[in-house]
Amino acid sequence: MKKILKITGMTLLALIILAFGAFYTWSRFTYGPSEELKKQVNMEQVEHKNNVYTFETSKSDTGIILYPGAKVEPLAYAYIGDTLMKKGYSVFIPDMPFSFAIFNPNKAQDIIKDHQ
Repeated sequence: MKKILKITGMTLLALIILAFGAFYTWSRFTYGPSEELKKQVNMEQVEHKNNVYTFETSKSDTGIILYPGAKVEPLAYAYIGDTLMKKGYSVFIPDMPFSFAIFNPNKAQDIIKDHQ
């Protein structure tokens, strides 16, 4: 009986490790910014610190935080960030763990604290 429990436990552990490895690998295949977007937006103006891409203007006290969609790189939203910045808003697009916002739903609170 002990041998069966040991084999079952080891099998479950191996399956959990394999499942996590498969999920991690799958989450790395993301949708990034297109070449056309890179032509339209000056990517050098985008500041990246504390795992947040920032399109900041000094003209406004209003900021917008954009959470990237599942498996979408934050810079894929650079056109929206650039457009809103030109309209006078500061825009913040955070990196998310495994490219899924559900793994850090309170990231906006950190951004708000940093920019008050």
